[in-house]
Amino acid sequence: MGDLRRDELDFGHACAGLLTFVFTHVEGIRWNGAVRYFKSWIPEAPKPLLGLIVPLEILGQFMRLISLSVRLFANMLAATS
Repeated sequence: MGDLRRDELDFGHACAGLLTFVFTHVEGIRWNGAVRYFKSWIPEAPKPLLGLIVPLEILGQFMRLISLSVRLFANMLAATS
């Protein structure tokens, strides 16, 4: 059975990371407007390439979340050792 305190901390850190991700996008939309915010994800490229680039940009947004989460976890782990 896992340590309850550690499980609570892991859940709290996961929630903090998720809220940061959500609020970053909410503030981006609030500041720029939805159309301009999402339009900023699409680089200027030839139209035939947009079918490939747009899904990669969307995937990149989620990969950034994973990357920052791993960095946060590593920093917390280094601080507690």
